[in-house]
Amino acid sequence: MDASPRSRHERRRQRTRQLLIQTTLQLILEKGYEAVSIQNITDQADLGRGTFYIYFRDKGEVLWEAVRDLILAVEGEAHRQLQDNVPDQVYYYGLVRIFRHAEENRDLYRVVFGGQAPAKLSGRVKDLIVGVFLYDVQHRPGTATCPPRSSRR
Repeated sequence: MDASPRSRHERRRQRTRQLLIQTTLQLILEKGYEAVSIQNITDQADLGRGTFYIYFRDKGEVLWEAVRDLILAVEGEAHRQLQDNVPDQVYYYGLVRIFRHAEENRDLYRVVFGGQAPAKLSGRVKDLIVGVFLYDVQHRPGTATCPPRSSRR
């Protein structure tokens, strides 16, 4: 993560983005993916509908970015922690990390893999998790840099 101080505007944008993510997740857990509209999300977050579209295209993109950001943040932190101390059993370590991450973010994973999110989104998340795991196995943390953040598409 960038160590430079963020401006007040950047902090406010980050808070608004996080509020939209948290509200979307909460509503989907309560009502189900299909029953939640953008209007429901913005009403619950007390934001204008246009504000939602500044940050996200649709509720599927909200979930995708939430999962992607979490996985890549956890991955980046693990690489920093293991820079000089790579475990001998990298496969085991990778699996433990994946399951810990899922446990710590169970609500998000319940939505994505519990049949509430579109199959296409679940597939993208699975591909990302597998890609990160394979990268770690093939490049052993501490010997290579983290995978680059993927674009929105």
